[in-house]
Amino acid sequence: MTSWLHNVRVNAIALGLVDTELYDKTPSEFKESLFSAHADKTLVNHVGTPEEVAEAYIFAMKCQYLTGQVILVDGGAVLV
Repeated sequence: MTSWLHNVRVNAIALGLVDTELYDKTPSEFKESLFSAHADKTLVNHVGTPEEVAEAYIFAMKCQYLTGQVILVDGGAVLV
């Protein structure tokens, strides 16, 4: 392995639907319909929160042995 690759970590966090302030400007009927439909397609039965995304990010940053991974934070939607 080349020397410049030592201690290089590359990870990604792939998100499902997350309730952010972006949706505050969305008409409430559409938002409720979208979130309800999405929640029904997850194993945890809710739309993600920014705090849940932050937990995944913190985990990826703290785990020094984790590299080359895509962490899927979608409430299990990919499994349904």
